[in-house]
Amino acid sequence: MPQTQRSGRPVGEFRFSETVSEPQWQETVRAECRYYQALMYHTHDSRRSDPGLPDCIIITKDNRLLFAELKRDKTNPEPMQRIWLDALVKVGQQVFVWRPKDQNEVVDILEGKPAPEGGWPTRWIPKATP
Repeated sequence: MPQTQRSGRPVGEFRFSETVSEPQWQETVRAECRYYQALMYHTHDSRRSDPGLPDCIIITKDNRLLFAELKRDKTNPEPMQRIWLDALVKVGQQVFVWRPKDQNEVVDILEGKPAPEGGWPTRWIPKATP
């Protein structure tokens, strides 16, 4: 049985997030973007591109620009990805690292809900440099 979002509509085609591949997760995020009328760009084949740019560039229905790196539940951004994520935050962009376990938060962000106290847990925060 597909997982359901709080509204009762089906979300994703998976039941246990640890079994989700990154392409499956990407398609789930793409479907959520379509549902919430957000534009999403993802490079189809990035092998000839410079490394590091986040997986998704999203413009929400309420005109917010988001950058999201998509990862499996137990993986982290690579060094060049961290450089890009940090740089985007430094120029004032909203940057996230989204994993399948974060799907409800992704929906809340796309819906335009206000961040909880303390901010979105998936928001990328650059590490302080010594």
